[in-house]
Formats: sequence, C-alpha cells, structure tokens
Amino acid sequence: MAPGCRPVTPGGQPPVATTHRRAATRVIACGANARTVGLHLGRHRRAAARVTAWAARVSPDEVHALHSVVADALRKPFLVAALLLIGLVVALEVGSSLAVRPGDGTARVADVLSRSSVQDDLGDLSGEERGRLRATLLASAGDTDPPGRAIPALAFVDGLLLWSLLWMAANLLVAERVTGRLQGIATLVLTVLLLLGGIVFVFFLLAELFFMIGLLVSVPFGTIAYLALYGFFPVGSAAGLLDLILVLKLAFCACLLLASHRFLKGKALLLLIATSLLLTVVIGFLHALFPRFLVSIVDSVAGIVTVVVGLVWAIVLLVFAVVSIVRVLRVDRVLPSRHAER
Repeated sequence: MAPGCRPVTPGGQPPVATTHRRAATRVIACGANARTVGLHLGRHRRAAARVTAWAARVSPDEVHALHSVVADALRKPFLVAALLLIGLVVALEVGSSLAVRPGDGTARVADVLSRSSVQDDLGDLSGEERGRLRATLLASAGDTDPPGRAIPALAFVDGLLLWSLLWMAANLLVAERVTGRLQGIATLVLTVLLLLGGIVFVFFLLAELFFMIGLLVSVPFGTIAYLALYGFFPVGSAAGLLDLILVLKLAFCACLLLASHRFLKGKALLLLIATSLLLTVVIGFLHALFPRFLVSIVDSVAGIVTVVVGLVWAIVLLVFAVVSIVRVLRVDRVLPSRHAER
C-alpha cells in the first residue's frame, strides 16, 4: 500500500459509505487497483465495484490534474506570503521620505557656514549681509523636501509587480471567466494613470536636478546654498532602507518559488522581478560610490532612470491589457452568433 493510504477495516465506516467521489479520489491517490479495493472494502463490495468502475473511466490526465489541484491548494500560503512581502516593499518605498531625512536644517546651515573655505568666500560681506544670507538658507532648508528620489521611484516598478500578483491571488478566489474580463479593463486604467503620474514625476525630477546643478556651479553663493540644502544626503539611512528592501524582495522570490514552480515559466514576470532587484542594487551602489555632497544629484538621476523603466513596463502591460480586451470582445461577439446558428 502506498504511503499515506489508510486501510479500511470491516468494522469501520469507509469513505465510500459517504460519497463515491471521495472514495474514488482516495483510490486514485493511493494507486490501488480493483482487486485491492475489493479486499479492503469487505462488505461494501458493491460500492467498491462502482468506485473502481468510475476510477477506470478516469484518464491519467484527470488524475494528474487532481494532484495538481491538491498541490496548489497546499501552496496558497506561500503565495499569500509573497503578496504580503511585496506589499510591504511598496509601502516602504512610498514612505521612504519619512525614514530618509537629511537632518535638522539649522545644523546643516551652521555646519556649512562654519567651514573655512566658506568663510573666505564670505569675507567681503558685512555682518548684516551674512545674517541675511543665513536667514535665507535657514528658511530654504526648512521648506525643502528631504532628499531621496530614487527609493520612492522604485514603487513604479514594484507597484506593477504587486498589481500582477493581486490578480493571481484573485484568480484563486474568483472564477477566471469573471477576473479575465475585469483584469484587462482594470490594468488599462491603472497603466494610463501610472503613465500620467510617471511623466509628471519625471519632469519634477528634471527640474529639481537642473536646479541642484545650477546651484552647485554658481560659485560661491550658489555652491554654499547647495551644500546647505542638498549636501547632507543621509547615505547611512538610505543604505539601511535599501538593504531591508532587498532582503524582503529576496524573501518574496523564495515564497513565490515555493508557491508554484509554474511561475518560472512566466518570462515577463521573471524579467519584472529581475528589473526590480537590479534597480535596488544599482541605487545602493551609486549612493556608496560618489562623495556625499554629490549623492543628491546622483540620486535624482537614478530616480529619473527608475521612473522611465517603470513607464516602459507600464506600456508593456498597457499593450497586454488592450490585447486582452480585444480578445474578450471577439469572444462575446462570436458566442451569440454560434447560439443563433444552433
């Protein structure tokens, strides 16, 4: 007898007594033949004959499908865990501005103005003019958003990954014919909104990048303002957050692989995951490669590239959504004509 098969005793109540289909499932799973079934069922030979006759009509493909359904049902927790992990990643990326902050604006301005090179540049200014410059820098430092544009830009790529997995989970709970009709329309709307938001964000990052470069090359007062506003990028906080995001993404990949090996067959999904991991690693590498006073500029460039990559993936999903909608419309148009012919 195969492992996991429970023998049926004459004094017990075998599963066949309840429903023939449940007994047939156990017979197929255990790989028992008709003679073995007749011996084990004892006084329920008539039921055994019906079960074995039904099992004989079941094709090997149906048996394989039965095992696949059971296996998929056991792996649903891993899919839910993967969904939660990628959702946490997107939440961290969107809220990264709360964790990656440059520090107190007053301390930054005081640190810049106390440098000897800056004191030499300000030597020709009077005390009143220095106080006015200090007040202007303090006001600008308080109004400036915290630096760090590349990490929030990752949400454009990882958000699409989360969206894809949400529909995969929905297919487990709702009939595929229902989700198939809604998925194309919902993806179309989402990608259009994402494209519009991404284009606006790219122009914002370009304007901020040109502003920082303009300040940096405007020696001496523009350079002083740049150092006070953008020269203190929190490299340590950003590196810690990127490390946490990378670990969560690796755990997400492991859960997705444990959920089903069929995910390895989805080339688009694998490319999207690889893109997300690569962008995370590259952003962390760029933060560590350049001097601290230049990291804000490099981070903005990395943010622009990341958003552009996300827009490319949004266009790909938009094309898939349009193709899906066209197929659904064709099917809806063909089915009534076939019913009319009949």
